[in-house]
Amino acid sequence: MFTVSEGVLPQLIGVTTAKAAWNKLVSTYAFGSKAQITDLRAQLHNLKRENSSIETYAVCDKGIADWLAVLHHPVLDEELIEFVVAGLGPAFRLFGRMLECRTDDFSFDDLYGMLLTEERHLKHEEEATVISPLVQYSQFSSFSSSSSSRMRGRAAIEAGDVAIINPLLQIKVMVLNHIIICSLRYFYNCLS
Repeated sequence: MFTVSEGVLPQLIGVTTAKAAWNKLVSTYAFGSKAQITDLRAQLHNLKRENSSIETYAVCDKGIADWLAVLHHPVLDEELIEFVVAGLGPAFRLFGRMLECRTDDFSFDDLYGMLLTEERHLKHEEEATVISPLVQYSQFSSFSSSSSSRMRGRAAIEAGDVAIINPLLQIKVMVLNHIIICSLRYFYNCLS
């Protein structure tokens, strides 16, 4: 005795034996319908990395390609590589151009390793370019008294010490921080 889900049941109407039911299910799902294969290929073609990690993105791409292979419609490594690179997004644009310049063949596994390395480099570069404006200000500040350093600490807490990437915005924030610190010094001196 066996059970089937409600979604499969309509496909088994008119089947009289378990063997006939099994053969019907195998013919329906083992090789995939044209619509299923078309849908999987469209998913592979339209998949975008967006905010996911390279590992998550590549595993998803490879999973779709593997499913197509199970359905006897394998995706060539070259095609899979094209799909993966096309969905990487703007952060990997230079990486994609570098791949276009390569003349040697490489596998999906090679690409996966290169992508993981590139992702690490991009994260490292991003961390290196994000510098707190207050840290920048303190590097260029000529004030050295202990009271001014206490005021800088208070200003850092009040200003939120937000990390900013845009250099023009960093300059604006540095100027604003300078104004805040000068204002705090002024009020501190007035109270003393």
